[in-house]
Amino acid sequence: MRDSVGSMKLRARIRGRLSWLSVIVLTASMGASVCQAREWTVNKDGSGDFTRIVDAMDAIDHGDSVLIYPGRFAGGTIIDLPGQSGKASAFVQKNNITIRGTDRETVIIGPTEQNFAGFWPKGIVTKPGTTGLVLENLTIENLRDGCYLVGTAAVWNVLFQGNEYGIVAFTAGGLSVAETTFRSNLEGIDLFSPSQSALVSDCNFLGNTVGLRSSGVTATVQQNSFVGGGVGLTAEFQAQVEIDDSHFSDQFTFGVSANLGSHVNVHRSTIVGGQSNLKVDAASTLSGERTALLASTYASIFSTGAATSNIMLHGCDIMPASGYAVLIADVTNPEITYDFRDNYWGTESASVIDSLIIDASDFPSRGITILYQPFSLYSVDTKRKSISSLKALFGGEK
Repeated sequence: MRDSVGSMKLRARIRGRLSWLSVIVLTASMGASVCQAREWTVNKDGSGDFTRIVDAMDAIDHGDSVLIYPGRFAGGTIIDLPGQSGKASAFVQKNNITIRGTDRETVIIGPTEQNFAGFWPKGIVTKPGTTGLVLENLTIENLRDGCYLVGTAAVWNVLFQGNEYGIVAFTAGGLSVAETTFRSNLEGIDLFSPSQSALVSDCNFLGNTVGLRSSGVTATVQQNSFVGGGVGLTAEFQAQVEIDDSHFSDQFTFGVSANLGSHVNVHRSTIVGGQSNLKVDAASTLSGERTALLASTYASIFSTGAATSNIMLHGCDIMPASGYAVLIADVTNPEITYDFRDNYWGTESASVIDSLIIDASDFPSRGITILYQPFSLYSVDTKRKSISSLKALFGGEK
């Protein structure tokens, strides 16, 4: 168990993240209840206030916290959500609630193996309209949805593993996820409208079919690592995603995908391996700088070249292991140019670079021309720019 000073620091850090998102508003009328906030304990051996998390959820009031001692908590309560009803481990109906485990590895919410039935079971569920949930320091596994968040929330130091969906968020006021691991889920984080903003930082995504999906949501993704799985990050339905100082490695298909009218900006990041490092289609825009696109097997950048799509890359490394550096699919859009000037292609030869690019200069039907000259003779200066440093980064999880 963490000492009291350490716990106070952890809670302060989480509250600070929530303040950044402006999701905790303490009014004067709530002052008395905040002063009387209580910490409830859940311990399976009977020494706490409760032996089940669901009983603690029935007892809490606004501003309270729940401290959970080691054990597996696989039971739940039947709850009703719009259009669906089923069992959840905890249904949070009050504001500014903290749910905290004493140890991430031994406080476990979820069964020993998967047993999904439709949209259920779920782990932590928030009632529509609730705000200020803090979830920290525990494991959530083998559930249909690890967290189903309709109110604003912050998640810190949680392990989501073996779920169909780690976090499903409809958080209109904002979501913060930090120092959290998503391992072997179908999808790690799913952000849906009416979510207005999300901050995902210092997280590890390991072997998920999709690491992070933003559907029409503005998201900032910084200092994360995405390792293995199918797709690292996908933005769709006019999502706006900023990726900074993050690292993608060995996704089977794409490291980052922009689709259905979305905009993605990639800055100071590294994307290694997979069929393509970047995929852009369906009227989407992708921009990037100081990013290394390495060791793809089909094309570093693959675009269907829709009429309103655009890609702008500057100061990047573009070096596939095989296949092409840039591949434009057949389109019917004449005289469109993608700006790829000032990138490093691993060679000083313009003819070699030209051979790595398939665009309208090769097949006029492809419509889009890649403008790559002048090009850089020097590799991009990213924060972590060597393969050995990437291996060190991926050597352990937080």
